[in-house]
Amino acid sequence: SLKDITVVELAISEGRPFSEWLKQECPLDKVTMVPFSGNVGEFLLKENFAQQGYVFSEPVVAKKRGANPKALMLSEIGFDPYASLLVTTEDVIKSDPDLVQEMVEASVAGWFQYLHEPEITHKYIEEQNSDMDEETLSLGLERMRPLCTLEIDTMCRMETERWQQLIDQITELKMIEQGSVQAADCFTNEFLGPASR
Repeated sequence: SLKDITVVELAISEGRPFSEWLKQECPLDKVTMVPFSGNVGEFLLKENFAQQGYVFSEPVVAKKRGANPKALMLSEIGFDPYASLLVTTEDVIKSDPDLVQEMVEASVAGWFQYLHEPEITHKYIEEQNSDMDEETLSLGLERMRPLCTLEIDTMCRMETERWQQLIDQITELKMIEQGSVQAADCFTNEFLGPASR
C-alpha cells in the first residue's frame, strides 16, 4: 500500500494537492522526493524508484518495456478527484450554451465510443505516437474501464459530494481558505443527458 512505501526515490510533482495529500497521509519513511520527468525512463533504469502516473498509462508502458511495476492508487488513502474535466467560463455558458452543449455531447460520444469500440481511436493514437501500439493501448483501456461509468446516460456525470470531499481536502492542506470554494460552483451536469442532470 502507499502507507508502506519506504527507502525509495519518488518522482512526483510536489506542491500539487495529490502529492501534498500523500505526504500528509503516508509516513514516507526514508523516501526522497525528486521532480517527475514525465516518462518512465528513470523507473526503468533505477532500483528502489517509484513515480507518479495514471494506472492506465505509465505502468502499462513500463511493463511493455520489461519492468514489473506495481500501481498503487491514491484513492486508497482517500484522494479521489475527477481525473479529466472540460473547462469553460460562466460567460461562455451564458453567451453560447449551444457551443457548450455540442462540446459536451461530442466528448461524451467520443468517450462512449472509445470505451466500447476502441479500434478506430487506437489506430489514430498509434499513427500519432508509434510508442503506443495496439497491445499497449488495449492494456491501458483494460485498466481504465473499471474507473469509468460505461452507460451513456450517466457517463461524465459529476457529484457534489465528490467535489466537496476534494474541497475539504485542499482546505485541510491549507491550499485554499475555508469557505472560499463552493462545490456547486465547480461543475454542472446541465449539458449532459437527462439521467445525468
